[in-house]
Amino acid sequence: MKGLNKSMVYYILSRLGWMVVTLLIVTAISFAIFYIFPSTAVTAVCGKPCTPERYSAALEFMQLNKPIFLQFWDFLSGIFAGRTFGGAQSASAAIHCEAPCLGYSFGLNKPVTDLILARFPVTFSIAILSAVMWLIIGISLGIISARKRGRLVDKLIQAFTTFSISTPIYLIGLIAIAILGFNLKLFPVSGYVKFFDSPTGWLSHLFLPCFLIAISNAVIYIKMVRTGLIEAFASDYYRTFTALGVPQGKLFLKYGLRNSLLPVVTIFGLNFGGLLSGAVISEQVFSIAGLGNLLISSAMTHDVPVILGCILTASAFMLLSNFIVDALYVVIDPRIRSAKIVEKR
Repeated sequence: MKGLNKSMVYYILSRLGWMVVTLLIVTAISFAIFYIFPSTAVTAVCGKPCTPERYSAALEFMQLNKPIFLQFWDFLSGIFAGRTFGGAQSASAAIHCEAPCLGYSFGLNKPVTDLILARFPVTFSIAILSAVMWLIIGISLGIISARKRGRLVDKLIQAFTTFSISTPIYLIGLIAIAILGFNLKLFPVSGYVKFFDSPTGWLSHLFLPCFLIAISNAVIYIKMVRTGLIEAFASDYYRTFTALGVPQGKLFLKYGLRNSLLPVVTIFGLNFGGLLSGAVISEQVFSIAGLGNLLISSAMTHDVPVILGCILTASAFMLLSNFIVDALYVVIDPRIRSAKIVEKR
């Protein structure tokens, strides 16, 4: 047991180390892409007419007149210690960005961190509600489809998955808005209500966008659970345990469903991490002010610091999701845990 704990701790620490390295590489590449040519960012805040003098002053104030490696160091140090924007000619008008500082949006006159934190509860609500929906739909329909393989129910579920895959989510969203929103008036078609202000209002405003996200993602889970269970039902060990009189409920949960959930955990981590970065299409269609909406609006106004902050936030969530998936793999399947221990030895 002692060796197991040491091996697991070493594995977790190594994964965390690689997360930090990967995030640092992503940060460096993203920073270089957006800041090696600073003219777009400066022009967006320079004003009109943007004379050479005003352009030079804006460049100095935004601290984009430094070499690229010094700018990158200022960006990294600002995450931990904060940073101050303003040149020597405008010291009285300097802007301080508290740690953790991901930059400053001069167009919106707010720190990027504040903008992201203000939108994150909205995106997190969408991610949580959508994930609950698609797991319930995907796993339950996958189980039913596998158990009723070849029957009418199975064929109907397969037809549903085909329709969901072949139809763009934004088209389904517009149809849902027209029918359920405007015609039947069952759900609001835009906006967001905080959960603690009104739980029912929160649910009613998010139900349609989350349900559409759930439908588009549940298709993958239906197919994976169905395929995994069919393979488990046909395996030699499953038939052997059945012949030995192992109860069907225990056999199904321990040897059937558990094995089929391994790929589900992988895809769930990727999908959920992506949603935490912003459900771009759903937020745009339903006019919800989340991270995806923030990224789109920032791209349209060339607000480079906000774009970079959103990209880094998305990368961090994706890496964290992958780390959690790896940890869950080790918990769900003892064979993987044993393989990790042998590998580290």
